[in-house]
Amino acid sequence: VTFLFDRSAFVTFEAGGRLSVRDLQGQHLTDFEDHVQFHGCHNCNVYISHDETFLLSFCKRRRNHQGSGPFQDTNPAEEGTLNISSLHTGHLLAKVRAPRRRTCEASRAAYHGLCRVTSVFFDEVHGEIYTGNASGVIHKWAS
Repeated sequence: VTFLFDRSAFVTFEAGGRLSVRDLQGQHLTDFEDHVQFHGCHNCNVYISHDETFLLSFCKRRRNHQGSGPFQDTNPAEEGTLNISSLHTGHLLAKVRAPRRRTCEASRAAYHGLCRVTSVFFDEVHGEIYTGNASGVIHKWAS
């Protein structure tokens, strides 16, 4: 659970790795589209902006590239996606996914930056996303 001070609400981890926003009375306010946590329920894979406008988290990858269809559960140690969503509406604003073909050094680095992610951070001053993985590798995603 993460408290949103400006909204007097909580980001909660629901069953199945889903996130939602609830008010102080427990009333449901927001669901997040295409947003299922990869590693279950903990705050390390979630970043909330200081102004509480967006949420960034490591999510399960869908089986197809269009963002529909079932979530991929076949190999939990492999890659997911970084999803950026509005905290107010729950709409998906952007998604970072590694290319399926890893033919060049940059695409291999992107793939490894989204494998076995255990923590997510966003540097709001420089506009850079950082991911850390179970192997101890930190990947910087610059805008």
